[in-house]
Amino acid sequence: MMKRHSAVLRETALWILAGVIGFLVVFYFDQLTAKIKQFQAVTSRLDIKHHVPQAETRKNSWENIIAIQANREGHFLTHAKINDEDTLLMVDTGATMIALSYETAEKIGLGVNDSDFSKVARTANGISKVAHVDIDEITIGDITVNNVKAIVVEPGKLDINLLGMNFLSKLKRFEVSGKKLLLVQ
Repeated sequence: MMKRHSAVLRETALWILAGVIGFLVVFYFDQLTAKIKQFQAVTSRLDIKHHVPQAETRKNSWENIIAIQANREGHFLTHAKINDEDTLLMVDTGATMIALSYETAEKIGLGVNDSDFSKVARTANGISKVAHVDIDEITIGDITVNNVKAIVVEPGKLDINLLGMNFLSKLKRFEVSGKKLLLVQ
């Protein structure tokens, strides 16, 4: 009898709790939806996989300025459009050229055949075969650079695409200011 009584009390408590939660949801519905929309707005600006905030765009009458925030590891990752396709790049001042993974090159339509991998390059992952390609246009925010050479690294040998010095040297200047990289054109 005692076990049955405690089971009834437990079930009653759960129903009361569900009723209170339901009342609070209905009563605070507008505030809850506003908070959810605010959370969505903040998280939509992030690339959750790489924790990449969108680059800040600043413009004055004579310069386009892009500010890229360093991630926790101190790397400058940014979203770009290469030949009008979205791509994630890491700025690498130690890279002579833009280096794209084979998978990215396929995604953005840079046709590379096995026979194109005729050169060898030293990458962070060791020595890899690479193919040379031409990129019509790279855009980061309001900064666009046309006619840039790049290499495509053989399949599975490059984890992240690199934005090298052949892009950066076409800018008016670039500089690190605190935890931000400023690109100026």
